[in-house]
Amino acid sequence: MFWILASGLVDRIKALYDTLHTFRADIVQEVKFGNVERYYGRVYLKKPSLFRWELTRPTEYIIVARGDSSWVKYEGEIYSQPVPYDLKSLLMGDYSSLNVEERKSSEGYVLKITTDRTGYDSLLVFLRKDLLPVRIVAYNENNYVDIRFSNIAVNVSIPDSLFRLSVP
Repeated sequence: MFWILASGLVDRIKALYDTLHTFRADIVQEVKFGNVERYYGRVYLKKPSLFRWELTRPTEYIIVARGDSSWVKYEGEIYSQPVPYDLKSLLMGDYSSLNVEERKSSEGYVLKITTDRTGYDSLLVFLRKDLLPVRIVAYNENNYVDIRFSNIAVNVSIPDSLFRLSVP
């Protein structure tokens, strides 16, 4: 696969994403750490700093970030964790501090991102022709996380209440 340095594309992505206020999509997340597991859910982002990653099947797993603070809800328990910088930033087009290479495809673009901050050897971000993400693949050695987005909606109403967690 031939990769080139992303010159104007990153600037075009940033210009587009500067106009976005919200992002919502259904997700399918496939994870391979030994066994392959598949999860289903939805992601929500609301500028400037609200993020919700909600997996509902086969088990509930929710990450909510508000600014520099984030929490996880898993098996009815809530605990604090570091903000998932990379995923939140990738979905909102913040590639400014990352090493990015690009490849054009018939469906859009593929960005190859290498950075020490991901915990992976590299990330592939698949963008539609309108530059919205449809897939993110993070991998190292024999493990990977493959996230696919569908039913993408931008600049739609998303209530702030989604960015709070409570234990029933």
